[in-house]
Amino acid sequence: MNCPNCGAPPLHPPSAQCHVCGASTAEAGTAPWTGKVTTLPPAEAMGVLAREITARGAHVVTHSETMMTGTVTVPKQPNMLAAIVLFLLCIVPMVIYMIVQSRPDVYGWSIQVAPEGPGSRVTYSGQGQAGAMIFQAVSALP
Repeated sequence: MNCPNCGAPPLHPPSAQCHVCGASTAEAGTAPWTGKVTTLPPAEAMGVLAREITARGAHVVTHSETMMTGTVTVPKQPNMLAAIVLFLLCIVPMVIYMIVQSRPDVYGWSIQVAPEGPGSRVTYSGQGQAGAMIFQAVSALP
């Protein structure tokens, strides 16, 4: 999640400060960034993560040597009992309900890779089901 004060993407764990405006990310209430240290160099780790994430069905929006962002689309199913009740009342509310409830949920995520020792540190953040999917992809790194 970007800094709420200036909109800059976070570059450090929650206890650090924003690299642009100096606001503490812990005080600003941003989503926690979690990470993993891997034995892979940054470029190779980013390549492995890009393959893992796209194989899991995520969409990569931006990709650079050190940062990758994207979205995960999760389909929704309308509640058929509610649709039947609305149909008994009138067909128009049922049609509106089915259209609105059929829209998929879209969750954002981002990953950052920085050199650390012989390998690299991978930090990531994701909303909703994107966070779980990114966690699985990062966990697959050596």
